[in-house]
Amino acid sequence: MAQPLKRWRVKKTPIDGPTLFTPVELTQGKYSGCVLNYGKVELVEEDDHLRVKFNYTMIENPNGIETDDDFFNYIGDILVEIMSEQVYNDPESLIVSSNDEVGLIGND
Repeated sequence: MAQPLKRWRVKKTPIDGPTLFTPVELTQGKYSGCVLNYGKVELVEEDDHLRVKFNYTMIENPNGIETDDDFFNYIGDILVEIMSEQVYNDPESLIVSSNDEVGLIGND
């Protein structure tokens, strides 16, 4: 059975300007072609549910897409996909931090 196409990919080609994080390119739908970096990501517990809170920087917006609530929700869903994939494929590479300490998931 064929794998479904992802809505994102890691941007492998150089981008203009400095970046500290790996750029992500959106590959499907009306946001296709947009490239962004995710910044600080937090998991916030609210009413027995986890909510993802994050910052991002738009690097490329070739179609002048409005970065409204729909866009923010879309890239939030993609961030969850990225984190889920990373937890499944390489959990020890995730950096976890709290107010007092930073560590890697899976390291004792």
